Amino acid sequence: MRGAFGLVGLLGLLVLAACGGEAVPGPLVAEIGNAIAAVEAELGGPQQFYEISADLKAVTVFVATEGGATPYVYTDRAVRPGELVAGAVGSTFSAESVAIDPDRIFDRVRSELDDPVIIDFAVQGGSGGSVIYDATVASDSGGRLLVLLAANGEILGVQGE
Repeated sequence: MRGAFGLVGLLGLLVLAACGGEAVPGPLVAEIGNAIAAVEAELGGPQQFYEISADLKAVTVFVATEGGATPYVYTDRAVRPGELVAGAVGSTFSAESVAIDPDRIFDRVRSELDDPVIIDFAVQGGSGGSVIYDATVASDSGGRLLVLLAANGEILGVQGE
């Protein structure tokens, strides 16, 4: 689970930008829609989600189920369920709440930082069925930032990890 965001400010962005490095492929954000569709097909209809996370290898969809959350891992165009996370609580959201352009969500992060290494992206439930977007960005020297994003990719806040 991800914590609340504290605004680190421009200094954190400048430190990470100075680290530079080779660009690597980003998280599988373009597969989020396919992962949602596969999970909902598997379960027979629309679902409520706690979180959807995309890393460099897979998309994991945490479905709100009786007694907790069940993770479904989507990779290689297939979905497989994981073990129930008992007692999961928090805000949930539906597929319709996810409104990102996977080709543009990281444009601002990439323009603000010098060759950022974006290692994951998450969609989490917010109040009233809304969603919260964030990405983890790493530097070559080991520093990490959690970047809160708007649906259009605008950087809303940054927190050092």
